[in-house]
Amino acid sequence: MLAKDCRFNQNEAHDLFGELLTVKVNPAVIEKQVKKTVRKYNDILHPKQFHDYFIVGGNWDIDYTYIEADRNYNEMRELIENPDYKNTYSYQLNIEEWLNGIPPKDHNGRYFNSIAAINRTYEYYLSLIASMTKNGYIKSRENIGVAIAPTGELYHFRTGHHRLAIAKLLKLDEVTIKIYLVHLLWLEEMKRIYGQNEIRAIKKGIKRGRYNGADTGKQTLLWKICQRI
Repeated sequence: MLAKDCRFNQNEAHDLFGELLTVKVNPAVIEKQVKKTVRKYNDILHPKQFHDYFIVGGNWDIDYTYIEADRNYNEMRELIENPDYKNTYSYQLNIEEWLNGIPPKDHNGRYFNSIAAINRTYEYYLSLIASMTKNGYIKSRENIGVAIAPTGELYHFRTGHHRLAIAKLLKLDEVTIKIYLVHLLWLEEMKRIYGQNEIRAIKKGIKRGRYNGADTGKQTLLWKICQRI
């Protein structure tokens, strides 16, 4: 459906790579996120159109936004600064949209069906902030999703928008991420370094990029594909 440069569906990737796709990183290294609509060559696609694939070519990596400019990030920043959520700009904006007949969406992408539902969501955010402040990041059923760009840079992708925002704002040292997407050009570079077997090249590339625990505060790229190790 999306041409020959899309391969391995998510189930195949899970079977092939398993827990190797789940790694721990410093959240500071994740600065960009895949946009809700992206360009693949000359076509405009929604990321859901390649959610089922693990390897996707094209130029989706240049259609990114910065996490710190995202509405979710700024909602969490406001709540950390002011736990009285009803006096925050983001809450009042949600209420205004609701009253104007434009129901905002919750953190799962579903439309709110009442003001009470909006309140419950903000109370959930506060409980999440409190938990992460006290306990750090706790691995969950759906960890923070990422994509690997051609350079090896990690982009946020699919899941964990609010948890990533909170982790960055609290300056946590470590979060658990799940690799959902790999750019074809990154794979081609791994094959050049490690040999033409795609599965072996992906495994080697991911293992090489594991967070190394260095205490530099903010890591550089996890996957430095311009260097040989």
